[in-house]
Amino acid sequence: MAEWKRSAADELFTTDGFYPYYTHQAIKVLFVGREGIGLAGCDYIEALFQAYKQNRIGSKSVNGYTFHRRLLYMLYGIQHGFPEWSDVPAAQAIAQTFATPSGISCAFLNASKTSNERGHWATDAQALQNALEKDAQFLKKELELLNPDLIISSNVGLNNVFIPRPQLLSKHPEDLLDVHRCELNGRTVYWFNMFHFSAYSRGRGKPGLNDYFSFYLPLKNSFETHFPV
Repeated sequence: MAEWKRSAADELFTTDGFYPYYTHQAIKVLFVGREGIGLAGCDYIEALFQAYKQNRIGSKSVNGYTFHRRLLYMLYGIQHGFPEWSDVPAAQAIAQTFATPSGISCAFLNASKTSNERGHWATDAQALQNALEKDAQFLKKELELLNPDLIISSNVGLNNVFIPRPQLLSKHPEDLLDVHRCELNGRTVYWFNMFHFSAYSRGRGKPGLNDYFSFYLPLKNSFETHFPV
């Protein structure tokens, strides 16, 4: 990250990587996002770790922040064998033990390390495209070092920047999730590209998105079908 930051010479550069106890997990899960928001010059991991513990992400609680609420629900499901939805704790409760010896953990990689400081939530598409084109080797190296067992991206899409020659295994009938098989560090790794975690709808005239039916359940079904136990 230090090398990458020097190369970028960008005051908006935001580092990321893995939370404490990531390597202790039964399944090492890497989440891939598009960009950080309002974190210029910060470390994404440290900032979000503190936010989880303080139950305050920007102006919202963990339960009220759609992106991180859904991320925590899905991660909890993976690490606990996908219990019944009614048995999944609230995101705020999961966050309190997150990245501790008694909790779950993960890694997080933003494809664009340039923090979005524009004052609104829409992705800075040009910064993201620039990252995919110019930072290919850094992104590839970060992925290799994190060495996950499972990758879940928030509507980022597969790209040779991350893993060459991904093989499409299945597509959700409602386009909520694509499953790919990839090779990373000589191992088979599964990449689930999901609808964006912050999204409320799939577009005009389509049903809204629900924490359980649009994220937890599709991930559970695909995980049980494709991911080896």
